Amino acid sequence: MPGSTSKAVLFAAFVGLLAAVSGAAYAQTYPGGPVKLIVPVPAGGVTDTMARIIAQRLTEAWGHPVVVDNRPGGNYAVGAQAVAR
Repeated sequence: MPGSTSKAVLFAAFVGLLAAVSGAAYAQTYPGGPVKLIVPVPAGGVTDTMARIIAQRLTEAWGHPVVVDNRPGGNYAVGAQAVAR
């Protein structure tokens, strides 16, 4: 088939590039500092309680503090805007 060799070469080059880039990504550590977990509901509810449990477990697993930030209001829009920023 004409052109199948060039496709194979392009595919091999793409795989090689992907392997090189992914190696650099593994070298980075995450998280590099404190993490903010934004919860779009008021404090004290079931969702807030679950977020705080998850934050505690992530703090233990990552070794970095995970802070729960409640942003209620606007039918979850306030929390969504905080995440977007």
